[in-house]
Amino acid sequence: MLQLSLKKQIQGDIKGYRSILQKYKSGKAKSGEVGSRNRLFYRNDHTARHLENVIRELRALLRDD
Repeated sequence: MLQLSLKKQIQGDIKGYRSILQKYKSGKAKSGEVGSRNRLFYRNDHTARHLENVIRELRALLRDD
């Protein structure tokens, strides 16, 4: 049951990070905008690359399961 819960959490995190990344790529993310979980995010290429890397790592966790 714990493994299923963790998998669901990771899938939810991927969805959330993809949503933020999409905002960056579309130009809708504003500097200092507060995202889910009360995290600030800023619009720049470094942040977009970081989000892409996080998404890749989370997907790798699901594959390794």
